[in-house]
Amino acid sequence: MGALSHRVANSTKVQGYPLAFWMMWLGQLLGRAGTLVPAFMVLYLQRDRQLNDAATSLLVSMFGAGLVLAGFIGGALASRIGPKRLILIVQPLIIITAMSMIAVHSIYLYGVLTFIAGFLSILDRPAAASIILRSVGREKFSQAYGLYLMGFNVGMTFAPVASGFLIDIKPSLIFILWMISAAAFFFCVTMVPLKRIGVEKDESSKQPGLRHSLTAPYKDRYVVLFLLLTFFVAAIYLQMNSALPLHMTSVGLNGSEIGLVLAVNAVLSIILLPLVPKLVAGWHQVSPLIVATLLIGVGFGANMFAISSAGFVVALIIWTFGEVLWAPMSANFLTRQASDELVSSYQSSFFLSWNSALMVGAPVGMWLADKIDFSGLWMCAFILSLYATVGFMYLQKKVPP
Repeated sequence: MGALSHRVANSTKVQGYPLAFWMMWLGQLLGRAGTLVPAFMVLYLQRDRQLNDAATSLLVSMFGAGLVLAGFIGGALASRIGPKRLILIVQPLIIITAMSMIAVHSIYLYGVLTFIAGFLSILDRPAAASIILRSVGREKFSQAYGLYLMGFNVGMTFAPVASGFLIDIKPSLIFILWMISAAAFFFCVTMVPLKRIGVEKDESSKQPGLRHSLTAPYKDRYVVLFLLLTFFVAAIYLQMNSALPLHMTSVGLNGSEIGLVLAVNAVLSIILLPLVPKLVAGWHQVSPLIVATLLIGVGFGANMFAISSAGFVVALIIWTFGEVLWAPMSANFLTRQASDELVSSYQSSFFLSWNSALMVGAPVGMWLADKIDFSGLWMCAFILSLYATVGFMYLQKKVPP
């Protein structure tokens, strides 16, 4: 594999990007095509494990807690051991975890495995951002990362459709799919070289210390404000993994129908993401985040009117427009604040903030849906988005364009 990765590193560019970038792109696509979709883990817990809403909510929170821990240390680990090594370590651990989730029957052990599943599912995400930066440089990062996210969404187009189909046949098959996708991602990343690609490396530069890697993003007050506002946006958006599929189920949609609805999000993202760099060219770096936050809030708020697949699709289209603005431009915002050596750490701070919202937002969302109703939940989501929009408008005045 070493000789093969060397040839990849020295291959001519394809569409303006090194072949190493495209191996990461393909690996992410294949990895996400079979990823464990939290929305279907919720359905699995209730259908196969016969858990009630309270137990399901607790396990979703455990999954979210794993995401939070990964978000805190993932970037620092990538900085210390190298982004490629981290990705290659994570994939076999995913396979072992998925096998265990099929075999284990104890609810307590399952809670531990759910935590581990959440932890592993994003531990290597900041590493990918670091590899992309090294592959293409800062000038092309925003465009390349948007293209990378397009591959992510190509995979995510397949994941909910496949998961919805498989869960109606045999629920545990969603874990088999997760194992296969992890193996495919592992193979692709073995062909990506460890060294910096397409960027001159300063051999005299030192890797940042672990403590500095962990704390650097939180020493900038405007980055901290960004992360707080990100938490609010995520608390809305991540209802798609908890309350939204339960709302869909309550109006009579089955697993395959839910998968098809959610796949519309990925298809639209594939179409729209390449257009984002040109659309926002010349904008202030925070302006796309203002528009994105408002669209996400309006889209999830529109779920209060949904009584069929069509209604959920209309709402989904609105919040997907917000998502395709949010994803590359939030990564771009943090990359602009970080030095090259700390890009993984800054991206990791995003995942910490984003996934903390799953741990907190999932049980709160399900509680609101139970105590009020789903319409009340979506109204609260819309109101929260207005507060977050005002926060980003303030941030826009404080940071350079």
